Amino acid sequence: MISFKYKISKANTHKRNDKKGKKLFKKSIFILILIFFVFFAGIFLGFLIFEKEFEFPFYIFSRDVEEASVSIEDQNLILKVGCRALFMTITQDQALSIKAALENVTPYRPLTHDILMNILREYEVEILHAVVHDSRDGVYLAKLFLRRKNKILCLDARPSDAVAIALRANSKIYVKKNLIEKAEEIC
Repeated sequence: MISFKYKISKANTHKRNDKKGKKLFKKSIFILILIFFVFFAGIFLGFLIFEKEFEFPFYIFSRDVEEASVSIEDQNLILKVGCRALFMTITQDQALSIKAALENVTPYRPLTHDILMNILREYEVEILHAVVHDSRDGVYLAKLFLRRKNKILCLDARPSDAVAIALRANSKIYVKKNLIEKAEEIC
C-alpha cells in the first residue's frame, strides 16, 4: 500500500512539474516575443525620429547625382563628370583657395576656408560631401552636408565655398545629373 501511494504521488509530482514546465515555456515564449517586439519597435521609432530630426544627405543614396572632379583655370571653377563640365566664374581669392586645397598647400597665413576647417575640426564636425544641385538665372547653387555625432546638417552654400571646404576635408563633390546633361561637352 505504501509503495502504491508513493507511485501515485510521484506520478502527480511529474504531472505538476509538466504543468509548471508548460507554463514556464509559455512565459518564456511570451517574453521572447515581447523582447523582439520592443526591439523592432525601437528600431522603427528610431527611423521615424531620425527622418524627422535630420535632413538626411539623400544625395548619397540618390541615382540622380554623379561624383565630379575639380580643376581651376584662371578664374573658372570646373566640375568635370565624364565628358561634360560645368564652368563657374569665381573670384581670384576663391580660385586661390581652391587651388591651394587641390595642391595640398598650406599658406603661411590661413585663408578663410582654412580657419573654418580649424573651427569644424575643433568642434568635431565632419564634412560629409558637397552637392551642386541647381542653377537659377545662371547662378549655380550648392549644399554642404556636415555631421557631428548623430546630427546631420545641410547648409546652403556657394559652389566655390562648398568645393573649397569639401576638398580640404577630402570629401566627395557631387553634381546633379540634370545639370550634367545641360553642361558643356568637352570630349
